[in-house]
Amino acid sequence: MPGVCNICHEYHADLVYHRRFHQNKCKIKIPGASASQDIYRNEQSKCFHCPACNASYRVAPVIQAHVRKTCKAFFRLEASDNEDDSDSSYNPYRRKRAKNERRGHHPKHKRRGVALAQHVPVVTTPDHEMADEERNGAKARTDEMHENSRMGPAAHFDAPNEESLRDAEQASAPHQAFLPSPELTERGRSPKVSPVPSLQWPESRDDNLNDLPPSLAYRPSSRVVDVSDREQPNSSLPLGAPPKSPAMAKQRLELPRNLAASPRISGIVEHNRREGTTSRPDRCENLPQRDEVSAISSFLAKLTRNLANELSLAFEAFGCKTAEDLDALCLMDPVDDWAVLRDYLAQDHKVELLRWLIIKTGLEARRASLPSQFPPVPSDTGITGANDAVSMWLGGLKRPLCQHISLFHKCGLRDLADLDVLCMLEEHWDAVKDEMSRNSLSMLEWLVVKDGLKTRLSSMQSRAQ
Repeated sequence: MPGVCNICHEYHADLVYHRRFHQNKCKIKIPGASASQDIYRNEQSKCFHCPACNASYRVAPVIQAHVRKTCKAFFRLEASDNEDDSDSSYNPYRRKRAKNERRGHHPKHKRRGVALAQHVPVVTTPDHEMADEERNGAKARTDEMHENSRMGPAAHFDAPNEESLRDAEQASAPHQAFLPSPELTERGRSPKVSPVPSLQWPESRDDNLNDLPPSLAYRPSSRVVDVSDREQPNSSLPLGAPPKSPAMAKQRLELPRNLAASPRISGIVEHNRREGTTSRPDRCENLPQRDEVSAISSFLAKLTRNLANELSLAFEAFGCKTAEDLDALCLMDPVDDWAVLRDYLAQDHKVELLRWLIIKTGLEARRASLPSQFPPVPSDTGITGANDAVSMWLGGLKRPLCQHISLFHKCGLRDLADLDVLCMLEEHWDAVKDEMSRNSLSMLEWLVVKDGLKTRLSSMQSRAQ
């Protein structure tokens, strides 16, 4: 619960938690005994110190939990007391069993049967011996295939039979390179495949050599990848193919340059170069790029003290969201209109006097850099007709508010005569403000409307004289 502390007179978001820092005495319960002890906050360190291990904590609940759960010094004292009282007839403290010493529970290696297998008689039969020999032979062949599939010298193929050679001679299409097919790769791959791509062709059966060209069929120990094929990279290489040559890697590095040559990407890059940003080229150029920092945050950050993190949301809730809103606020009456902002920040956001003086100084500096009056800004937003005088009047304010024309019509303000009557009823402006505030009119927008009513009232009085 937020509030102001009655001791340090400061505002805190969690007053209940903050009051624990002003607590100078706490009571701890000694583990293993019914006695308790009072400890006091140290005047030098401003912390509570543990009487057993001298650990220090700032609040009482933390040191109480430390003594109750994690203080090793208290636990050692408790264990020594238990050993002294072990001969007594009644011992209230029992040592906790270890995980592996619980009844009915065996260690993990015993549950798996490693140690229990020593007590189980195993009868060796001829069938078991044959199965063991087959299993060991299969494992040896698997290890050999795994070793042959690693990086090493040139691949060695089994000698093809006559049928495969005859089929290879009948092939009429020229072969430039022999690349492994996915089916052959799956059949020739060992159960344990190394994650590193291999440059060596694994062992295969004779029926997989039908695609060999005649020039390579009689040389089973020669390399099967043509060197000239490295200059023609193929992006659809199967899994397990040899790694790309440096020529292919060079061409891959040149792809972004070719991609940036398109008109769309080059236009985005040129726009970002002029704007001084480094946005990614895959963003759509038709969408507006949002500023990283809003105008209000930039204004608050450039003050004597950076207040962007504290009051950016407060200004947005007040209705000051853009640079135009900030300029309109700066041109308001510093005595009456700025006082409304001061009261709003003090009541709703607990802004102190020093921060308000910093904000006021920034508003005055921005006001000095702006023209004294804004020229009438023509705007067609929200205008329902060519002779809508209320819309024209809203468009000529310091901050155009044509989007609220329906709200003015709802309140009965449809022509200049209605505006003149409202200007004369200055004592009822607060009622109009309450009605419009309930219908999504911000406080800053009401100040703009109020300033326009004052200006119109003064012009009416000057014409009457």
